[in-house]
Parts: sequence; structure tokens; C-alpha cells
Amino acid sequence: MNIEEIKNLKTFDERYKYNIDEAIKTKEIKYKSGKVQKLRYLSWAHAHRIGKSIDENFSWKLLLNEKGSCIHDNTVIIEMKFEGKIEQLRYPFLDGRNQPISNPTGSDINDAQMRGMAKLFAMMSGIGLYLYTNEDIDKIGEETQATKTPRKTEKPKMTEEEKQEKKEKCIKWIVDNISKVEESRQAEVLNNLDLLDLDSLELKELKIIYKNINKELEKGA
Repeated sequence: MNIEEIKNLKTFDERYKYNIDEAIKTKEIKYKSGKVQKLRYLSWAHAHRIGKSIDENFSWKLLLNEKGSCIHDNTVIIEMKFEGKIEQLRYPFLDGRNQPISNPTGSDINDAQMRGMAKLFAMMSGIGLYLYTNEDIDKIGEETQATKTPRKTEKPKMTEEEKQEKKEKCIKWIVDNISKVEESRQAEVLNNLDLLDLDSLELKELKIIYKNINKELEKGA
């Protein structure tokens, strides 16, 4: 990497195409699944040096929230001024496997701001941006093993023969137990139906009567 060469690059595209492989770092991430991923990135020190070499007014800072904390919903916000433009970037707290951290330590915060600074510089200058080309696909630092909600086991549908058998059992139970219900309550419990009408009801309607009788029997117990 040659600073003088970089300073002579005039367009964003020229900077994007400039090879800075000798200045990048590689980090190997091993996941529980056995997958190994190599992350390549421009170090914050090189980014700062290049930024100052190109633009003497280059600067960046960590933004604080209204409570004076630098933590914004598990991210830090970096603000950078480069070549007269000011832009911001949110960067998450990531652990050694590049997984999100919910309770960051001081070291986690420092890592996030430095990584965020290097990435924002790449986005604004074009230098080293090619390192993030596949980020939308591979999601740097992300190996999601989504927790799937177990599906409820669906009960197999009853055949017509099974439905009829259940209906007959339910009707028999109703006929055998309705007499145990207080006489003044029987009509309401039966939904004002005659016992002779039970056979014309659907199974779900019979179950309602079944539950009504059960409630009355529990009261008298």
C-alpha cells in the first residue's frame, strides 16, 4: 500500500479498485456448527492514517445518546467528516464469533467503534470497500440458526365411521345423565331440545350439551 499513490486517486471508483490487501487483517471465525469463515477488514489504524493523508480535516467521533451513553440499542453510532461530507453509521456489538452482544463491556464498545470507524471510512472514501462486497449475502458476523417454533401436531381427521361412533357414545351419555340434572334446569342444559332431536345434531353441538350437563353435575357434587 502506497500512501502517495492513494493520494493521487481522484475518484471514488479509482479508490474502490485500489488493492490494499497488504494492509488488511484476516480473522478466522469458527462456529459451533463447524463452519469456518474468514473475515478480511481494513484496520482502523490504517483507515485513520489514509484518511488524514487524503484530507487533513478528516475526523470522526462516537455519538452519545440523551443519557450520555454511547450505546444506542446495542449499537454504537459513528459520525465521520471526510472531504467536506459528514455521514453516520450504526455498528453492532459483536462477540468473538461475530454474534450480537446484549450486554457489552468496555472492550466490546471499543471494538465496535473501531470496526465501525473503518467500515464508515471505506463507505465514504471507497478504499477497502471491496472487502464488504459480499456482506449482504454472507452477513459478516452472522450465522443465524433461527429458533423455529415447533409446529403443533395436527390430530388426524376422523373418518365418518369414527364420527358416528363418537356421536352415538355422546348421545348415550347425555340420555343416561340428563336425569341427574335438576328438573328445572334440564331444558336449558339441553338447549331447549328434546332428547329425540339429539341424533340430528352435529358432534360439536352434542359436545356442548355434554359440557353443560357436566357443569350441572359438578355443581351438585
